[in-house]
Amino acid sequence: MVTETNPFFYSKNDTNNNSYTQIEDAVDFPHTGLIKALSAGIRGNYAIRHASGSFNITQANSNPMVSVATGGVFLDNEYKTTSAATFDDTVFKYGSDNPVENARFLLVVQSSNHTLQVRKNSTNVANKIPPMTLGDAPIAVLTFTSGGFGSMQVQFLTTNKAANSLSIGFANSDNYSQTLSITGSGSNTGETIIESHANRLHIRLDGNTSSQYFQIGDQNGTMRLRVAGDGTITTLLTANRALISNASSELAVSPVTNTELALLSGAAFGIGNNNILRANANLADNDFLRVDGTQIEGRSAAETLVDIGAYSASGGNIAGSVNILHGNSFRAARLSTVSVSGGTTLTENTHAGFALICAGNVTLPATSSLGEQYLILNTTGGNITVSPSVSTNINGGSNGAAITVATYNAVTCISIGSNNWIALGV
Repeated sequence: MVTETNPFFYSKNDTNNNSYTQIEDAVDFPHTGLIKALSAGIRGNYAIRHASGSFNITQANSNPMVSVATGGVFLDNEYKTTSAATFDDTVFKYGSDNPVENARFLLVVQSSNHTLQVRKNSTNVANKIPPMTLGDAPIAVLTFTSGGFGSMQVQFLTTNKAANSLSIGFANSDNYSQTLSITGSGSNTGETIIESHANRLHIRLDGNTSSQYFQIGDQNGTMRLRVAGDGTITTLLTANRALISNASSELAVSPVTNTELALLSGAAFGIGNNNILRANANLADNDFLRVDGTQIEGRSAAETLVDIGAYSASGGNIAGSVNILHGNSFRAARLSTVSVSGGTTLTENTHAGFALICAGNVTLPATSSLGEQYLILNTTGGNITVSPSVSTNINGGSNGAAITVATYNAVTCISIGSNNWIALGV
């Protein structure tokens, strides 16, 4: 088995030679294969340099008689780079074809399906290059020798081309004056550079109406930016949006509306007529707003209640006095209750203003504020007592004298000053 290595140039016609040289005078004579390859190249169909091993040809004296390394790259009509994916050999089959000595075969990449094919003459003749099919990209000429399969001569028709660029210019006093170039670059993982070498780059349309336009689209052909001949610029921006320059010097979409854009003309930040209000750093989602100097600050619901001197309707403690003016009403559908065990001394913070479910005798606070009150409910099966401190009285009785609350009865004790009490309900 012998492998002929693609040298990526028009090579000498040789056998078992992995160090191919270029075409030599007195060794390689002009033949139609060279002319056909040059003609296809002028049309834009030819192999280019890709990777080591592409289009390498291996021949043997048993099946497969010939195999070709796939994955090589060629140009199809100059503008499309395509990979030769498969080798479709219907010619070199052991026992099915017996070429005469010096029979010529042409290895090509077929344009229609990008497969490697072997072209042959319709008759078994010597020294005649087979015809190509329109669009073929020639790869090599194979010559059958007296040595038979495994000893065929190979003449590569490939190129070392690995880059392409375009230069545009005009005749300037019989000198070539370049005005535009299009080149490829490996920078930034690959980029195309369109460079003007003149003072102006003029994209000229066929008219000055909206139907004539210059357009930039994505890989699917969807319009991204369009400049029409009548001056209209169209983008995929949503309605009422503008382009701004962000902190990275990039164009970005502004959320400013048409109305807001009108207000921006001559306006200033601050509190005043036709000025623009600006939030400070503490503004958060769902905040209430308050003026903070020349800015707007955010306030929570609790902070807003304090700001306006209001109380939450959802509950909580009221730190100050609440006055209900004459002619107005106040309704509490129920009182909050507190369970009190027997022998408890009542305190304002824990017991005042509640309905006290008492399981036994209780004692009023030794120190009280005027108007401080306790609603005492006897839910036991017997009497309980309510005692003042030693030095105070209830209903003007003796200091320290207790009152009795019968079973399933109640009494309200209200402080009247000097830590004394009036009891209602006894």
